[in-house]
Amino acid sequence: MKKGFIYGLMGFGLLSVFLYSKGVQAQSFLPTSDMYQPLELSSDSSHAEHKAANLNWNLRLPLGAKLVQISNNLELAHQSDGVYSILAKSFAEHPTILIAGKLGGKLRLDLKSIPKEKIFEIPEQVVTNHESNPLPNQLSSLPKICPQVTMQNGEVVYQASGYNMSKGLESLVLQKIELEFDYEDKSIAVAGDPSDGKVVYEEEGGFYSNLHYYVFPYNEHWQKLTDQLQPLLMHKRKIERQLQTMDRHSLAYRDLRKELAVLLAKAYGQGEQWGPYQQLFHNLDPYFPQGDPALKVATRDLSHGFLPGAFQSSAKWGYSLCEWGDTNYHSPHQAVTYQGFRLWQWNQEEKLMLVVVEGDDQLGGAGHHKLVKQGLLRPGDYTDDIVGIFVLDRHELSLPKTYTNLFGDFKITLRNL
Repeated sequence: MKKGFIYGLMGFGLLSVFLYSKGVQAQSFLPTSDMYQPLELSSDSSHAEHKAANLNWNLRLPLGAKLVQISNNLELAHQSDGVYSILAKSFAEHPTILIAGKLGGKLRLDLKSIPKEKIFEIPEQVVTNHESNPLPNQLSSLPKICPQVTMQNGEVVYQASGYNMSKGLESLVLQKIELEFDYEDKSIAVAGDPSDGKVVYEEEGGFYSNLHYYVFPYNEHWQKLTDQLQPLLMHKRKIERQLQTMDRHSLAYRDLRKELAVLLAKAYGQGEQWGPYQQLFHNLDPYFPQGDPALKVATRDLSHGFLPGAFQSSAKWGYSLCEWGDTNYHSPHQAVTYQGFRLWQWNQEEKLMLVVVEGDDQLGGAGHHKLVKQGLLRPGDYTDDIVGIFVLDRHELSLPKTYTNLFGDFKITLRNL
């Protein structure tokens, strides 16, 4: 995983993970195939004892997980307390099953790769594959669920710690986030050379993406920067999507890719000039020495932190880091409700700016250094992704209010308490 704020499975066969679509219903994202049959217990009770004596595999699934599909050469002979007993009728094809995780995640397992007869524990672990948009067959387990997450009335709920409502103090509180795009997606362009049209995309983004927020007092200079950025961001996303559907050997593809490289140069700036994209990050970073004083004055009072997702990506340094899963192959729609998650304590300000970003390499990190060495980035160029920029009016938040980003793939619900 390639991120500045990320702190970092043992494979056991050909496994593939497919995460949830909506709610907790398990849905298959595999193409329709005659290879699979609906899951049901064998109705041939006259041969039950014979089947029980010739079982090939016994699988114990993680709590809340379910076996949802098996290949045509298998039979489900018995199911009890999370243990599934499976009989192979033949080996004319690979004996393959699909497992739905606690949040609807799916894992594809070739039974030939695991021991027979003994109960085999299906793992639920941190995903360590570093590919952007890893394919299902590149993963090795169901993804581990964030320990701060519980299911309440059908919703995924994250319980924040260390926040108690203070009497008489008004706070901006996070209530819910919905995400439908992986901001580690390999379609995202991070650098380009307008002279030859070369474009570099997200690499080694991994299964997870880490979202974090910046909240600070509103000023007109930040509004002006936002107004400059928004059309550039929309145009960039439009071209990125178009390129995904085009013939990469065509002249039209090469022309459009060069247009994207030129657009990146405009957003980033060139030489000693910083474009609006870089100005945003320079003025959000309190440690970056350069910046616009008119913008820096607002971010002197800055609240910054992570926006945790439902999947645990690391457990280093004594705490669990929880992030968002891949939306391309694994989890098209993710939603987390939050309890006790304060973003800001109001004082005299009437408006705030909220900037949500997805973190990539830190300045000077290995991936960033590589692109600087190739002349595609300057040492001060950030490659973090801008998810959304929002203006928050204090008087509009007495009740929950949902804000949607430019692309319609990120929603955040906030309120004052």
